[in-house]
Amino acid sequence: MTGRLQKWITRLALAVPLLALILFTAEIGARTFICPRHQAEFSPFPLDHRNNPELYAPDPDLFWTMRPNQSEGINRFGLRGELPDEPKQRFRILCLGGSITYGFHLTTEQALPARLGAALGPGVETINAGVNGYTIVQGERWFARDLATLRPDLLIADFGYNDAMQGTVPDLAQPRAPNVAWRFHRRWGRFCLARLLISPWTVEPQFGVTRVAPDDYRDTCRKLAQDAHDAGARTVFLLLDEYNLAEDAFFSRRYKPPAGLPVVDLTRAFDGLEMTQVKSFYMDGMHMSADGIERIAAYLADELRRRKMVDLGR
Repeated sequence: MTGRLQKWITRLALAVPLLALILFTAEIGARTFICPRHQAEFSPFPLDHRNNPELYAPDPDLFWTMRPNQSEGINRFGLRGELPDEPKQRFRILCLGGSITYGFHLTTEQALPARLGAALGPGVETINAGVNGYTIVQGERWFARDLATLRPDLLIADFGYNDAMQGTVPDLAQPRAPNVAWRFHRRWGRFCLARLLISPWTVEPQFGVTRVAPDDYRDTCRKLAQDAHDAGARTVFLLLDEYNLAEDAFFSRRYKPPAGLPVVDLTRAFDGLEMTQVKSFYMDGMHMSADGIERIAAYLADELRRRKMVDLGR
């Protein structure tokens, strides 16, 4: 070993612990004097991200998307189920929404899009574009950026629950962070120094606000309907009451599409049933069991036929 190389190795051996000490001291100082006052938030992941991190991938515009995953039936486009027909041959329905559309705690075949397709028959192709935790803001951005190219004939949109949830930063105020910032935050975000490095893509929290304000929700519903119209598709929005487990009562969705947009109230699928019967279709306050999904899918199929919103003759 040459003397010069040995000298460099000695210097490196001294520099590494010194650098570690400097970083440790800086981290302690940042946690003491900066981080308690700097409570900026990074773009959120859905609530079950901690339990299922392999399901989600960061996205600079949408905050997160579904990661291709064989066990969940998520294809390379981030859609749950089979790839769309190519070329398009059947009447195509794109189901866009959050976890109810996705089929939270259900198999791909038990989810609403698949059951709707079964109820309408083989002349209809249904595409599951549900993503756990999505709001109307994320859905509209995804449709405008990617999904319009699928050329659906009918867009079914189911939003409102996640929009009304209280968060720390409204969706429209979330910075559109590059993927490298997402990855850095995911790996090193537990350190204060790391969070300060990505502070250009964070915003200060606004506790007590909803993810989407009511007026923004209605405006984005109109924008989504216009996006669909421009892509050659009709639009229908879904409503479904929520069951509050703590109060043992049903509540209407706080957020509803503005007047003038087509709406199907799926709660009507349970007309004539006792409350105990209706409750049996819910796994929790929002997500329905496979039997519940089957019931609302049949009702939705009947409504679409009655309103002549599907063309079964192709």
